[in-house]
Amino acid sequence: MARIKKEDIAEMSIEELKGDIVVRQKLYTDKKFFHSVTPVEDTNEMKDERKNIARLKTELKNRNVEDVMKDNFKKIKTKKEDGVG
Repeated sequence: MARIKKEDIAEMSIEELKGDIVVRQKLYTDKKFFHSVTPVEDTNEMKDERKNIARLKTELKNRNVEDVMKDNFKKIKTKKEDGVG
């Protein structure tokens, strides 16, 4: 498979990211197994797929971090408005 573009990843929802990661990991595991039995001609495909999975996981992690930061900011803001802290 070819490299996933950042724009395509940015357009995906969190559920799409999770689903795509699961599917790609399964395909990668299968490719890796078949490669151990019968060597494939182009091992770059496996490398590209591994990197695609990493890109998707990174995007998912970044979105989760952003959500946590927003939630923490809201809690701090609420506490200040209530006169606490």
